[in-house]
Amino acid sequence: MKIIDAHAHIGSLPSLSASRRLILSSMRKYGLAYSLISNTDGAEFPSIGDKTPKNESTLEILKQTVAFHLAHPDRIGALMWVRPMEEQPTKELIAYIKRNRKDIVGMKFHPYEEHLPIDDPKLKAWLDLAEEFDFPVLVHTAIDEYSSIRHLERICLAYPGLKFCAAHMELCTDNAYCLETMKRCPNMYADCAWVPLAHAKAVLREVGIERIMFGTDNPIDGLDTLANPMYREYFDPNNGLTSKEREHLFYSNAKAFYRLSDI
Repeated sequence: MKIIDAHAHIGSLPSLSASRRLILSSMRKYGLAYSLISNTDGAEFPSIGDKTPKNESTLEILKQTVAFHLAHPDRIGALMWVRPMEEQPTKELIAYIKRNRKDIVGMKFHPYEEHLPIDDPKLKAWLDLAEEFDFPVLVHTAIDEYSSIRHLERICLAYPGLKFCAAHMELCTDNAYCLETMKRCPNMYADCAWVPLAHAKAVLREVGIERIMFGTDNPIDGLDTLANPMYREYFDPNNGLTSKEREHLFYSNAKAFYRLSDI
């Protein structure tokens, strides 16, 4: 069975080239067919490593991500990390997206690393851009003041034509509020990065078998993120997932959400 990791990263910690090598080597080790990548160098308020933000635009960060995809088009997908400090997308960025739309599968927004909730009015221009290009949007969710699932709920209701993925199902919680919110918001999906398998099963069985996808945050947890006991349970053939649930969680949901036609 093919496996898509719907939530992974490159960045300058430990280095851009090293993070690329880590992604590719871990994919080989754990049999992942494809990884969807965003570039953490886009963070305006980095929480780990050098706390000095990169003085690069959304466009430059995106170009690095697309370059990684183009070097491995059958294994790597590119997500655009949004830097809302720019207030609105530049003409140059929009022109680049138009030229390279087939190589950009979605947008990534990280409220904690940007110190801005997803429902802040400053993000309207970026959400309008997602509508214009029909981008699905991956949003970091957690218990902190910027990343609460309540912010994402309001945006899901305000943009019913867009699809949003609640990364982590509200990290550092029992995921219960996210689960209930997904029942109210048909355009809210989730990934299982740092989500216990039992909670992912609850989404598959209570919300919808098509509403959650496998994701790992690789390589945020170091040199071997996927060796974490939480992920070992996902890979365990005796973990209680049916063959249909396994197919949806590990492959077909991410393929459909990000429209990965050739994977």
